[in-house]
Amino acid sequence: MGKRWAIVVCGAILAGVLLVVAACGSAGETTTSASSSSAGTTSQTTQKAAADSQTTETALADSQTTEKAAADAPLFRAFANRKIGYIDQTGKMVISPQFGSAGLFVDGLAAALDGTTGKWGFIDTTGTFVIKPQYQEAKDFSESLAGVLDGSTNTWGFIDKTGKMVLDPQFPKAGEFREGLANVLDTATNKWGYIDTTGKFVIKPQWHFDAWAAAQPFSEGLAAVFDETIGWGYIDATGTYVLKPHYNYAGSFSSGLAPFAAQDGAGAVLQYGFIDKTGKTVIDPQFKDARPFSEGLAAVQDAATRTWGYIDPTAKFVIPSRYGLALPFSNGLAMVAIGDASQGNYPYIDKTGQTFWAPPAK
Repeated sequence: MGKRWAIVVCGAILAGVLLVVAACGSAGETTTSASSSSAGTTSQTTQKAAADSQTTETALADSQTTEKAAADAPLFRAFANRKIGYIDQTGKMVISPQFGSAGLFVDGLAAALDGTTGKWGFIDTTGTFVIKPQYQEAKDFSESLAGVLDGSTNTWGFIDKTGKMVLDPQFPKAGEFREGLANVLDTATNKWGYIDTTGKFVIKPQWHFDAWAAAQPFSEGLAAVFDETIGWGYIDATGTYVLKPHYNYAGSFSSGLAPFAAQDGAGAVLQYGFIDKTGKTVIDPQFKDARPFSEGLAAVQDAATRTWGYIDPTAKFVIPSRYGLALPFSNGLAMVAIGDASQGNYPYIDKTGQTFWAPPAK
């Protein structure tokens, strides 16, 4: 079991980059909130890394399709002096670095951690809290709803953009709404299923894994789910398997392709490639890690150098592997890590690999 699910932990590092809490930080429990979680056995820890990776890349593939501000211009999170601010598409800092952790702007709102109260709320594009800090954790808005964690009950609910609680806190863990459905953990069964916007389970809870979400958000009509005895597979919106469980790792589909992992010939080292929606291997497993395609490019980790770069759908490196970390492109820009990802040096590059914005020198 340990070897079968032995996924590298760089997904957890990636999650940490998304949710910096003062520094590069620890991996988030959910797609874009600063949650904490612990794994039990070594097998669970390694499988959690795979789910970290998958959850994070789902967030990046979709949530990092950056929000539009009032002027219909995207804002990008910027890390400076171990705080988070936001730059515009010209590289101008429009919200000064002040948050220990913060999410992505979606429809003009972004989740942010208030340094005074230690609670999460939502800011507008001026950096002003418009939904007051009151939550233990908060996720980015998706399909006009955002998951929030109630500190008194330690359960998740969903609010709308006015801050109104639409679905009362009731779920021990929750993902986010995609394509009308949200992946949540059912209290009664301790299994993952999918609810609609009324809170009704439309795909019954049936997937279980202690360390992480055994059901991931939908993307392009399919969602990755985990069978503890067989592996990852894909279901459609009816809960029917389209691709049977057998993958060591299954990522979200984007542009018709999804990253997956398979063991090498010796049955030990996992390598990442890409499949299409029929399950056909389009790019052979050859990378140490991989993110979904976004804007025609996919971030992958070179197996030999363990550095990140970007490939096109033919598996050709368009931007050479030279980064400590690489996130998906959004609005023509991508955040990368120069050197060790834990050092907090995260500039933005364009699709030619040229630096668009860099943090000020310390």
